[in-house]
Amino acid sequence: MSRQRLAPEGTYFFLKRASLNTESSIIGFAPGTKVTMIEQRGSTSIVSDGEHQFETASSQLTNDLDIAARVAKADFQAQGKIGEFIARTVQEHDKQQAEEIATFDKQQAELERKLRSANSAHPR
Repeated sequence: MSRQRLAPEGTYFFLKRASLNTESSIIGFAPGTKVTMIEQRGSTSIVSDGEHQFETASSQLTNDLDIAARVAKADFQAQGKIGEFIARTVQEHDKQQAEEIATFDKQQAELERKLRSANSAHPR
């Protein structure tokens, strides 16, 4: 059995996504994001990301380096799959839009041809 590898004292990592509401924005923290423990208060902890101090559930933190690496890698892979899905969806949408525009242009040209034909058959 391999030995547990722990971060230096006071260093923790998020196990899941977390967010912090500020006066002007929402800051997101990905799984595996490093934070420093300021104070542990039972089921909650005060942590810092280096810029902000905030409260989070203690159960959402780990100091196990291997677990932190696994959750960060899993999140990175999931984000990659989401990005690929979005890119495919955008590509399919663009293709559909181009086909609809081509169909519209073709219909418009046909209407204009019929109008010219009707006007030349029945001059005013």
